[in-house]
Amino acid sequence: MPTNYDITVPPAPEHKHTLNTAFLWLLRLRWGAVICQTLLLIAVSLFLKISLPILIIFIIIVFEAVSNLLLAHYKEAGPHRINQAVVVIMFLDVSLLALLIHYTGGPMNPFTFLFLVHIVIGSLIMPPRWSWTLAVFTMSCYAVLFLLPPHSGAAMSSSQLLCHHQSTAMPISAAMRLHLKGMWLAFAITSIFIVFFVSKIQESLEEYQQTINHLQRARENSERLAALATLAAGAAHELSTPLAAIAVAAGEMQHTLNQDNQQDETRQELLDDTIFIKDRIKACKDILGQMSSDAGHPMGEQTISFNLAACLREIVKSYKHDSLSLKVEDESLTANLPPQTFRRVIRSLINNSIDACKDGETITISCLSEKGHREMIYIKVNDEGCGMDEETLARASDPFFTTKEPGKGMGLGLFLAKTVARRYGGDLQIQKINRGTRVIWSLARDHRL
Repeated sequence: MPTNYDITVPPAPEHKHTLNTAFLWLLRLRWGAVICQTLLLIAVSLFLKISLPILIIFIIIVFEAVSNLLLAHYKEAGPHRINQAVVVIMFLDVSLLALLIHYTGGPMNPFTFLFLVHIVIGSLIMPPRWSWTLAVFTMSCYAVLFLLPPHSGAAMSSSQLLCHHQSTAMPISAAMRLHLKGMWLAFAITSIFIVFFVSKIQESLEEYQQTINHLQRARENSERLAALATLAAGAAHELSTPLAAIAVAAGEMQHTLNQDNQQDETRQELLDDTIFIKDRIKACKDILGQMSSDAGHPMGEQTISFNLAACLREIVKSYKHDSLSLKVEDESLTANLPPQTFRRVIRSLINNSIDACKDGETITISCLSEKGHREMIYIKVNDEGCGMDEETLARASDPFFTTKEPGKGMGLGLFLAKTVARRYGGDLQIQKINRGTRVIWSLARDHRL
């Protein structure tokens, strides 16, 4: 009796949605197989007058239907459980097909070629190691059919003869037995070729899909970056004129009040207000500059050579954090960078570590250089904080991705660090360590834009 799968199951990549789709298709195919087996059993019994073990075959078909009902509950499960269910289904179907063939003629049953269908489907929707295991298991089931004695109920009348059907009244000749063994050998060779080539094709398709996904994420990041840069430039353009006017007016007010010798309380309040206005204007300009820098475009900031050790000590000292320490390998080490952008990157890395750490957990910043085909500068930030899970680790440097509470960050700090590092010949690496997280920010010392 055949398990007639006549619809191609789509490949199942690692994505949960596609995996669920493949699983649902597999369940539908099994329902189709149950219907086909039932109809074929009725047709053989009524029209071909072949004596079959109806009860045993019916039990096998019912078992397949019941197992499909039970496995349907896995469609809402996670990817790991769905993968397990797919493996169980494939091995179960091969076993059920072997039982059906045994009770309907054994190796002489012309539907033994359906074993190949399971191998093809398994190669499409299972990992390579399971595809090879299924192929070996299927060849073993086919081989066992030669060892088992023919079932006495699978007989036909002398006036009926089904191709390759074995009858107790017609013993197998030596030539026929050799022919059947040759069929098994051809089946084994075909199975090996199918699994090998389909697995290779699947690997190529998965690599291609990963490349497409990577390019799509890069395009989305570029679009977000362009939107942020446009926003920063537009804000700077629209606000620069009124801010400049306010700054001039505040300066004139301050100058006038300073020239007046009368020092009453009202005049002092006005003087304080003008100083406050000028401070707020400066803060607005700094925010606009930061927005542009976060987009990877420092506003008018020049690249200069400065001492890294002195700059890092200044940054660390400004935090007044007892658990924050600095280690510098070479006190004379310099770098050619926009200094404000450098400070913003380092502060962002330190702020992330501080947010991840509890009281008493240490943060260590180290600066060193290594010489290879070019001299590289490495700034490492190690913390003993809560660390990151795999998903957060993979997306940490994406723009606008943040695990912080609303209002505590836009998710651009690590993206800025990565953008600046790559612009200056380096990179940003985020690693899980035994306790906490390590961020490695690298730059090429001799890089020129």
